[in-house]
Amino acid sequence: MIVQGAESSKRIDVVAAWISNPRGEVLLAQRPPGKAHAGCYEFPGGKINANETEAQALAREIHEELNLIVETNEPLARVEHNYPDVGLIDLRLHRVHRFAGTARGLEGQALRWIWPALAHRLPLSALDRKITQLLCLSRHFLITPEPPSPTAGIKARKAWLLCLEKSVASGQRLVLLRSKQYPVRELRSIATLARDCVHHQGGEILLQDDVQSALDWRFGGISLTANALRKITKAKAKRPVPETMHLAASCHSAEELAMAEQLGCDFATLAPVQATPTHPGQTGMGWSQFQTLCATSKLPIYALGGMSTEHLAIANQQGAFGVAGISAFWVAE
Repeated sequence: MIVQGAESSKRIDVVAAWISNPRGEVLLAQRPPGKAHAGCYEFPGGKINANETEAQALAREIHEELNLIVETNEPLARVEHNYPDVGLIDLRLHRVHRFAGTARGLEGQALRWIWPALAHRLPLSALDRKITQLLCLSRHFLITPEPPSPTAGIKARKAWLLCLEKSVASGQRLVLLRSKQYPVRELRSIATLARDCVHHQGGEILLQDDVQSALDWRFGGISLTANALRKITKAKAKRPVPETMHLAASCHSAEELAMAEQLGCDFATLAPVQATPTHPGQTGMGWSQFQTLCATSKLPIYALGGMSTEHLAIANQQGAFGVAGISAFWVAE
């Protein structure tokens, strides 16, 4: 949310709305030409006037901007961002549970309904990007088993894709296509089918390490292995993908978490928390060390290694944003 014409020394209170439709898509508005950050998408709303409550300001702004009448709403999140040319914006986001009317851009702004998991693909203001990271990033991160080899028959590919489809249908909305046995470029056929499968159900999918393939095939981003992360850091390279794509990293130490943060990663996995069948003989760090390492980073961190959906509550208590895994998140055939 950008408030134009404010003095940079001011703190500006604004309110915005999380409005969703029956499909679960969220409504975003595009800032029209002539306004600051024109072309960027944002959660609709505006400045809280003097002697106005958050709820009153929300109802007024949404009616003025979208021709909607807010019937019920509740506070959802609070996010701040300091714009050098505007000032500190203190945004209070409310979830609108019920509204009347049909959304129309009364101020010349284009409107778009989009799956929350895909909202990061749009050009967003810095503040609204913080909101999407906070609220649109799934708490579960599915890492797929290795896909069938490039020479595998159609039966094997269909079986793997069916499991992926069932996994996403069960609620997994953030997916990493794991590909350590074969180069991603050799898996294009099944990779693009996987992409379409996940997107069709409102989820997002990342590739491992291969930036060019992720760009060429319109994937949602990449997840760097620890080796790739170290290589990029050593070369003093910049963030390898634009902000409209996710950048994640697989980390195992405070040093790697620091590298991921410095590179501008959006989130990271931290492993292994517990021993796993995929890494026999490797002892997990345990929750105590995991909590200590989480405290060293500002990134959203997914606990990885022996995790299941039931571990989310304890992982959150130890500082994790969410939990990641393969077997416990993959719906087998």
